[in-house]
Amino acid sequence: VLAGSVRWSGNRLRLTCRLTNVATGFQIWSESYDREMAGVFELQDEMTRSIVEKLKVAWVDRLHPRRPHDLEAYHHCLRGRFYWSKRYQGGLSKAMEEFQAALTRDPEYALAYSGQADVYAFLGLYSLMPPQIAFNRAKEAADKALAFDDTLPEAHTSLGLIALSARWDWPAAEVEFMRAIDLDKTQALAHMYYAWLLALADRRSEAMVAIKRAQDVDPLSPLVNSGAGWMYFLLRD
Repeated sequence: VLAGSVRWSGNRLRLTCRLTNVATGFQIWSESYDREMAGVFELQDEMTRSIVEKLKVAWVDRLHPRRPHDLEAYHHCLRGRFYWSKRYQGGLSKAMEEFQAALTRDPEYALAYSGQADVYAFLGLYSLMPPQIAFNRAKEAADKALAFDDTLPEAHTSLGLIALSARWDWPAAEVEFMRAIDLDKTQALAHMYYAWLLALADRRSEAMVAIKRAQDVDPLSPLVNSGAGWMYFLLRD
């Protein structure tokens, strides 16, 4: 078990953490860090390397390059996802502004391109833009995300949604959703969209499993729970 505390004052971050073997109760490792907030991502990588080394975890290949170098870009991306989840025209417009602000600060930030892809996809789904134009732009943004990071699960989720919604290409959508889940099993949206696909394909029992996995990942999410409602509607339940 990894435990610790974080104290934040101004631009300074003090973090203490300890790794404990719960079987024996003995502390395996502990460390304190005192850094500038601007270096929070480097600190996260440093901590990860230290913990992996102590655990001797064989299945960790590399640290994932999803995080930006710029803290403000990260904050813009978080705000973008917040506004995107509101699912109305004003929220989607604001989300696009935030994702673009993230890319202005970090033009190679794959997660922000994936965010843009999802905004365009829902602009098309809701006919707030001509759907063909919206879905084409969504595909372009998702492809850019994968060009910078082909192991980004969110980008594969975006491509799956586009294949499902724009082309009704169910085999292609399933490949993308399964790729996203294989990369990160905590991708609630990938599980949720996959449940929609399974419901449309009348694979009822599989759909029920997929939506339960989405809810297990994020049980209090209005987005996931309303998505579960949509799946039941598709099943005529």
